[in-house]
Amino acid sequence: MADDELIEIRIPMIVTADGKWAASGSSAANGDPDWSWLDEMCDDDKPTVCPQRYWITAYVKMPKVGEVVGSAVRECPQESTSE
Repeated sequence: MADDELIEIRIPMIVTADGKWAASGSSAANGDPDWSWLDEMCDDDKPTVCPQRYWITAYVKMPKVGEVVGSAVRECPQESTSE
């Protein structure tokens, strides 16, 4: 992979007429969001008001996988304080 490779992230979102919203997503999603679950997440106490569906699309850099170099150090035994 190139160091500056971008991935597209698409997150389904619902916004209601009274200003409530919900969004959820992951790379494990199969591409068909559970719109009814998002609707319930907006307001689980009562039906939502005129919910509108949207997609949030973002492009983010793939994180670099790095390695940290280190070494093990033997712990020095504690000095005995017994008399």
